[in-house]
Amino acid sequence: GLFVSLSTEYDIRSNRESGAGRYDMALYPKDKSKEGIILEFKVADLGTDIKQVLEKAMKQVEEKNYSHDLRARGVEKIVKVVVAFRGKELEVDYKN
Repeated sequence: GLFVSLSTEYDIRSNRESGAGRYDMALYPKDKSKEGIILEFKVADLGTDIKQVLEKAMKQVEEKNYSHDLRARGVEKIVKVVVAFRGKELEVDYKN
C-alpha cells in the first residue's frame, strides 16, 4: 500500500525470485532509463546490533544478486535499499 502512488511509473512486485533468492520488494521502472529499486527489510532482535543487521541485509542483496531480473529487463540503474528495524528504532542504507 505504501507504494501505490508510484504505480504510474513503476511495476511494484514483492517476494519474487531473482538471482539466487527472493527480494522483499522491487520497483520495476516502466521507463527503463529510470532507476529500478530493490528493497530488503530485516527485523533486528533484542540484543543484536542493528548496524550489523543492516550490513548483513546488504550483503544478502548483493550475494544473491537480487538485481538480476531488473538487469535482464534492461534496467541499468539500480538502487539497493536495506531497512533494519527493532520496535521504533530504524536504520536505512542504500547503494547505487
